[in-house]
Amino acid sequence: MSRIARVEAWPANAPLEAPYLMAPGTVPGISRTIVRVTTEDGVHGLGESASPLDAAELGGELGQAFVGRDTDEVRAELEPAEIAPPEHRTDAKVLIRNPRAGVEIALWDIAAREAGLPLHAFLAQDRDPLARIPVARTSLKASASRPRRPSFRSAPTGSEVPCRTQVEFTEYFAYRPGREDSPAEIAAYCARMVEEHDSPVFEGKVAVHPVDEDVRLVREIRAAIG
Repeated sequence: MSRIARVEAWPANAPLEAPYLMAPGTVPGISRTIVRVTTEDGVHGLGESASPLDAAELGGELGQAFVGRDTDEVRAELEPAEIAPPEHRTDAKVLIRNPRAGVEIALWDIAAREAGLPLHAFLAQDRDPLARIPVARTSLKASASRPRRPSFRSAPTGSEVPCRTQVEFTEYFAYRPGREDSPAEIAAYCARMVEEHDSPVFEGKVAVHPVDEDVRLVREIRAAIG
């Protein structure tokens, strides 16, 4: 059993090389709160929450409320907690406030460290070895000649069944003012990513322009990458 000695949180922003457009507005960067929970035994766990505003709450009374409590008890309490609905603001941004999520993630990290296991193996300990694990896929593939990857993977048998041993990345496309301002330019960008990085899967933002242009965008990308 371990107890929480300290909860720390910092707002963080990663500015994008080029802002992109989505239906609610322009996205210039990605902002989050980084959370670190430390136990009385000196074990650290890292987590994150969706809003940079969460840092102030976790650095105040909310964070202090966890200090001195058992890590497993707090994690079990937070896991089924209801999430507040997203707040759609007048500045075209969507705000998701859930500071406790960062603490929960950090506590899972601590539990895995204390067990001496990678997090994916720790999370897998109670899984059914015969379970089938869903893997999200997009519909735009880089090449029609490539074999279609399965929508589910059968988990291996054994006492530790990883939830996932690899994290696959998707290439992202969107209208980026001054870079990709038209469907043809976005399609050319996707083709370049296939050529330079062998990108197999793409996802992107639509609903910025009328639906006819979205249809044209998808057709252009299909023609460019297969």
